[in-house]
Amino acid sequence: MGRNGWIDASSLALGLPLGVAIGLMMDNLAFGIPIGIAFGIAFAAGKGRERGGEDGRAPDDRGA
Repeated sequence: MGRNGWIDASSLALGLPLGVAIGLMMDNLAFGIPIGIAFGIAFAAGKGRERGGEDGRAPDDRGA
């Protein structure tokens, strides 16, 4: 996730419309909003892992 454990704006901007679209397809918008937030969290966590860690820092490659 982003700094201090929050979802970054770009992940939420992707996840929320995706969840709303799924909610509209299922005719249940109350279901779509939480799913969109879950997608945002998943995107933020994936982004942190892609950068080398939960906090976005590169992994320590110095060895033991």
